Amino acid sequence: MNYMHTDSWSVYLHGNSYVSTEKGSKPIRALSRNDIIICNGNRIIVSGNNQVAKNPGIKSMAVVELTKNSVDENCPDETISIPSESILELKGVKLKAGQIVNSATISQKFVDCINVYKVDLVGVRDLSIGGIKIYLHGFNKELFEKNNIDILKIRQNNVRRALHDGWSYIEDKSIQVAIEDAIISPSAGDNIYELNHPQKIFRIFSRSGIVTEQHPESEDVRRLGVAISGVRADEKYIAIDSKCFRSGFYDIEHSEDGPFRWSDGNSVLEMPFYIRKLQLIVKSGLPILEKN
Repeated sequence: MNYMHTDSWSVYLHGNSYVSTEKGSKPIRALSRNDIIICNGNRIIVSGNNQVAKNPGIKSMAVVELTKNSVDENCPDETISIPSESILELKGVKLKAGQIVNSATISQKFVDCINVYKVDLVGVRDLSIGGIKIYLHGFNKELFEKNNIDILKIRQNNVRRALHDGWSYIEDKSIQVAIEDAIISPSAGDNIYELNHPQKIFRIFSRSGIVTEQHPESEDVRRLGVAISGVRADEKYIAIDSKCFRSGFYDIEHSEDGPFRWSDGNSVLEMPFYIRKLQLIVKSGLPILEKN
């Protein structure tokens, strides 16, 4: 069979996403060699389809999850997962999928590569997945800058749409603490950690978001996680202005309740001495949109 377009290329796609073929709708994982994908009247030949997990050294891959109304009114009801490096068309503008993640209406997560497929194709270099147009060539930074794309405005509009659809703000003050790359559990009360072995360095994880994206009325462009108002190390109070607050912490702020520091969701505390007990006092968390 002859085709006007005979470009050959490869693309990574999540196995649960569906495409239209001459034999009906099929999930990516079910595509076989010589299957014909139908897109905008064009026919694209599948020349190969292999799980990424079969490649040595590749264990996981970032994907962006799109749901109904998260990007466009035409987005289907089901969730579509697209690798973050993919290019999609949003209201006539080409964007990298990872560029529109806003932790509210559009999220990014890492998936096991057993669910990601490297699909080899021949034909026109664009493809629709669940009604969303996906471009299979690499991200064009010059195109992005030339079109003066306002990513912030897109994200803020997504938030406004979510609020209109009944989403609400949730304040999540929960944290996770890690030592030596391992998450430890609180042992006594909220955010009190008793350790089997003395430690100095602690990494604090929490949900986070860019303030002006989550709250369009704000001009704060920082990524905020939780606000820490107190730290005790072996029952000794660690001052908020201490040098213990390392990467991921912002400058001191003040409220009626006293001083505090915001984290960016991935911050480091380094004690001046080894300790066996750590207590963190979380003042607040950045309110983030969630679907009721």
